[in-house]
Parts: sequence; structure tokens; C-alpha cells
Amino acid sequence: MVNHTLIIRPLIANDNPNLAKIIRSALEEFGANKPGTVYFDPTTDALFELFQTPGSAYFVAEEGGKLLGGAGFFPTAGLPGGVAELVKMYLRPEARGRGLGKLLVNKTEELAKKWATQDFILRVCLN
Repeated sequence: MVNHTLIIRPLIANDNPNLAKIIRSALEEFGANKPGTVYFDPTTDALFELFQTPGSAYFVAEEGGKLLGGAGFFPTAGLPGGVAELVKMYLRPEARGRGLGKLLVNKTEELAKKWATQDFILRVCLN
């Protein structure tokens, strides 16, 4: 029997192509693959590099060697000190409804608190 243990871990450079595909697929699924979204943002293909920005972090969920999705936080320009934005939280359809989003948010929040982030903001796309 193969062990498909769920792992929440930091993003690595090799995750970039698979994560970009997960993000763009989710945006297509929900009709949000429009200009002005991360669908067309070149940083979507280089998230590991983007999340080297001080005050940011990104975690992915992996099971059986398959990337299921991820979430992170980022010190978005214009936010007050001590505030970070919860960003780029996307999961494959088969990974939804299992509590993975909550695990990812908890992991990001845990690290953000260690880094003295006091508040998170979350922006959503409404069709």
C-alpha cells in the first residue's frame, strides 16, 4: 500500500510550473481568467522568486508527490505596517472540501504572527 501523506511545506522553485497551472486552471473554472488578474501576471510563473520578498511566505499542500495547491502572504504595497495580504490561495478541484484551505491559512497565519504581522486582509474576486 502506498502512503499518501499530506504535507504542508514551503514553496520551492520546482513548484513554479505546477502551481501556475493550478492557479490558471482555477481562474478559468470560475471565469476569472481576465486581463488585470494574476492569470496574465508574469509573476504567476515565478512565484518562488516573488515570495523571496522580505515579509512574504508561501506554502503548498502536497500529497503522494502531487501538488494540490497553496497559499501565502505578502506585504502588499500601500498596506499599513503589521498588515499582510493573504494571497494566491488556490487548490485543485479534487483537493477542495477537505480542509486544506484551512490548513494552509493556519500555516501562513502561524508564520506571519512570528514575524509580527498583526492583521491579514483578503481580497476576493466577485463575478
